[in-house]
Amino acid sequence: MSEELIKLKGIVKSYGKNQVLNGVDMSVNKGDIYGLIGKNGSGKTTLFKVILGLSPYRAGEMSVFGGTSEAQNRANRKRIGFLVAALYYVALPPVLSVKLFEKKELEF
Repeated sequence: MSEELIKLKGIVKSYGKNQVLNGVDMSVNKGDIYGLIGKNGSGKTTLFKVILGLSPYRAGEMSVFGGTSEAQNRANRKRIGFLVAALYYVALPPVLSVKLFEKKELEF
């Protein structure tokens, strides 16, 4: 069995009265590749924000790299890399967008 890197159980997240994540269960195993597919507003970005600790969730349990507490999960999140697509380069092919993004970041 593969090592479980991220585990979600019953994750619930709402924005006001709009419940975006409703009891999400998910496991991400070492070496696997995952993609989230869904309509705009279906909670894909919100799920990533919850996993990355950028947005609090209302209910459920989460383990990041085996963390058993929020403090451990917070420390373990430092091992996660995440790149959000920049709106500046929407009209360009992905390869060129990444190259321009890299150049812009290196100039910073």
